[in-house]
Amino acid sequence: MYSPVRFFTNEMLKNVSNTVKEVSSFIYPPVTMYQDGEDLVLEAEMAGFDKKDIRVTVDKNVLTIRAERKREYKSVYLDQRVDKVFKVVRLPVDVEQSSISAKYQDGVLTVRMKAKDIKTVEIE
Repeated sequence: MYSPVRFFTNEMLKNVSNTVKEVSSFIYPPVTMYQDGEDLVLEAEMAGFDKKDIRVTVDKNVLTIRAERKREYKSVYLDQRVDKVFKVVRLPVDVEQSSISAKYQDGVLTVRMKAKDIKTVEIE
């Protein structure tokens, strides 16, 4: 049986869900960047993505993370998970291009880069 209240409630929830996905795609994935000795390390939470669908590029001092997942459901009632990621992070220092490595484990993408001109000074 058709119910106008149920119909409008469902439509409103769809609109809220779409707005949440748009905002989340701007913020997602959350990243942490830190120095580990002479390395610059970036960790990004990418749970639910397959390793083969993640692409990392570094151009000068800009790191870009792209990912996309395809999910198919017969009926979707609420979907707030992000399906596409495009994250650009400006690196605080130049890095050696040949030293960049990436690992994806337990939903966390870890990118490790040798930083140029970073030296830890011991204080006496």
